[in-house]
Amino acid sequence: MLSPAHGLAQEGFEISYVAINESGRVDLDALRAQLDERVAVVSIMAVNNEIGVIQDVAALSAIIAASGAFFHVDATQAPAAMPVDLHAWGCDAASFSAHKLYGPGGIGAAYLSAAAPWRPSSLVSGGGQEDGLRAGTVPQALCAGFGKACELLQNQGAEDRIHAERLRAKMLAVLRRHFPGAEETAGTSPRHPGCLHVRLPGVDAADLLLRLQPKVAAAIGSACTSGQIGASHVLRALGWGESAAGEALRFSVGRFTTEADVALLDDALENLWATAASSADANT
Repeated sequence: MLSPAHGLAQEGFEISYVAINESGRVDLDALRAQLDERVAVVSIMAVNNEIGVIQDVAALSAIIAASGAFFHVDATQAPAAMPVDLHAWGCDAASFSAHKLYGPGGIGAAYLSAAAPWRPSSLVSGGGQEDGLRAGTVPQALCAGFGKACELLQNQGAEDRIHAERLRAKMLAVLRRHFPGAEETAGTSPRHPGCLHVRLPGVDAADLLLRLQPKVAAAIGSACTSGQIGASHVLRALGWGESAAGEALRFSVGRFTTEADVALLDDALENLWATAASSADANT
C-alpha cells in the first residue's frame, strides 16, 4: 500500500498517513481529524501482514463514509484470519490475493461496490471484458484454483482458524519457556490466528534465526519489507526503536502446521542451548 502512495505523491497528490495506537489499530480520532472534503481515497489494511493486528473495518467505514471519500480495504490477509463480509464492512473496494488463502500464486481479485461514489478507470485499455476495468484474457487455471481455495476456506475456515490459534498459543508457550521475557506484540488486540509476532528482549533476533536454520523458518519482518535495513515502518509506527525491532521475530502457523512442527521449534531451541553450554564448558 505504501509504494502506490509514494508513487502518487511523485505525481503531485498529497498523501497523509494516519497514526495507529499502541495496540496497532488505527487511531479513530486521528482519522476523523484528517478527513475533509479534500480527501479522495482512504486505503486501510484490514489485517496487518507483519504483526497480525485486525482493524475494526466497519467502524472505520462509518467514519470515512461520512466524509464522502472512497474507501479501499487491503483484504489480502483477511480471509484466513476471519470471516469476511464486504457488505458489513461497507467499503467501496477491496483487494484479495489467492496465495494468502492457500490458492495459487499470481492471481488476485478486486471487489468494487455498485454504491461506490466513483469508479476507477481502466489501467490497460482493451476489450470490454471485466466490465471494462481490465483488458486481456484472464488465466483460467489460476481462476479455477482461486475459486477452489475460496470454496475450501468457506467450508473449513472456522476450523482452520481454531487450529492455527491453538498452535500459535503453544508456540508462544515454547518461546516463553526458553525466553521468559518474551512479549507478544499487540497482545491485547484482535489478531490473525496464524501470526505470532514476538519480541525477545536482549536477544539478537536475526542471529537467533540464523542459528535455527534450516530447521525453523521464521522472519524478522514481512515479505514486503524483506531486504530492508532497520526497523520496519510497522514497528516504527508502534513507537519501537531500532533496538526493540532487532529483538522481534514473526512466526506463522496455518492449515498445514502440526504439533510436530511446534515440537521441532522446542527441540531446536533446546539443542541451541545445549550447544552453547558445551562451547562454554570447552572454553573454561
